[in-house]
Amino acid sequence: MLAYVERMRSRARVIGALRHFFDERGFVEVDTPVAAYTLAPEPHLEAPRVELHAPGKTMTRFLQTSPELAMKRILADGFDRIYQIAPAFRDGDFTRWHRPEFRILEWYRRGEGVAA
Repeated sequence: MLAYVERMRSRARVIGALRHFFDERGFVEVDTPVAAYTLAPEPHLEAPRVELHAPGKTMTRFLQTSPELAMKRILADGFDRIYQIAPAFRDGDFTRWHRPEFRILEWYRRGEGVAA
């Protein structure tokens, strides 16, 4: 139990430091939907499929392999600097270093190169 508590405290410190880093540089933290209507156009990544139920309706969605597509829509809406620490899902990954569900950090800056 103690190892779990310390791991969660360490995780909170890392996420706090990441948020501080991006906030200090003028980025806005965004939050995008986890379940998408369509698959990302990346045939090498397997997105888990889920069914969402509403009264009289079943909707098939795909759990995001990355928040990239939704975040680029936010850039197109006029934001210049955004970041997100988001859940992501990939079927077929289960090793010592990979899991089907994980957290991913993505950030985008309008008009700047990769090394900027």
